[in-house]
Amino acid sequence: MFALLFLGWPLAALSFGSAFGSYLALAFGAGALALAVLWAEAGLARVPWAPWVVFVPAFVLAVVSVATGFHNGLTDEPYAMPAFAGPLLHGHNPYVDPVTVTYNQYGTIYTISPTYVYLPVLIFLQPFVVSYKWFTVASWAVTVVLVRRRPVAVAAIGQGAMGLLAASGFNDFPVLLLLTLGTVGIAGRRQRWAEWLSLGCKQFANVFVIAYYAVRRDVRGVAVAVAVTVALALPFLLWSPGPFLCGAVVVWPSSCGSGSASGFFGHLNYWAWPIWAVGVFYLPLRAFAGRTLGRTRVTGGPPDLRARTDGVSRTDATPERGA
Repeated sequence: MFALLFLGWPLAALSFGSAFGSYLALAFGAGALALAVLWAEAGLARVPWAPWVVFVPAFVLAVVSVATGFHNGLTDEPYAMPAFAGPLLHGHNPYVDPVTVTYNQYGTIYTISPTYVYLPVLIFLQPFVVSYKWFTVASWAVTVVLVRRRPVAVAAIGQGAMGLLAASGFNDFPVLLLLTLGTVGIAGRRQRWAEWLSLGCKQFANVFVIAYYAVRRDVRGVAVAVAVTVALALPFLLWSPGPFLCGAVVVWPSSCGSGSASGFFGHLNYWAWPIWAVGVFYLPLRAFAGRTLGRTRVTGGPPDLRARTDGVSRTDATPERGA
């Protein structure tokens, strides 16, 4: 039943988007997040094949979506992102000089003229030789493989909603792959280089990494994250401080003359980040929720989250080795 819900909910939300109006992103993302939590609380992490029953159909859906355009075209990012590298290499500031791109997406012609609004490393975090959509789908799939020992993470990150976002080419997925390498790692070894690269890509990564170390009371980790962020951003900050701050740093774009707070919360892809975080850190987040509610032991589920993983690999609950 959950496998059908994981596929059916995002398809229903997108099919009847007009019924949700401006709340489409909220319905789409919150529904996907709730399904992941319900799946975990149902105890399905104890069933070895259960996460893959979620991911495999979602992967097929993502491939079909890219190939046919089915529920695709949710963003212009797969066409805008490759267009920024060339002008930058020829001396044009992406935060100042817009690029004009005309593209054909499943038979419809679009023309856009965006300026760059992310951190600079993301411009070069792409293959250039294949479609950006296939790149984001591959990034999503590799992320799922990296968390294969964490059943909740496989189900949360590998569900249909995430597959459709990846198929549309949202540039969050290469950054989430870097974060997964930095937090989960390869065979338990965290890849610091990937974490550092993520700090020059998309702003949510910086917030997450700094918060991660702050919660762990790791002052050195916070300092390194801030230092790497500044180092990667400094050339563009010096090149054009105003446009860079307005485009890539300011939380509320309306203070720079564009965007709005309601627009900030209306992006489908923004939900990929809490879904990823809940999947990867489900056990500690659940334990924290229990403590916040004034309980030293979480009842109604696994007897003791501090001592047991209950179907979730012990790599969820034990510190990973540093690289």
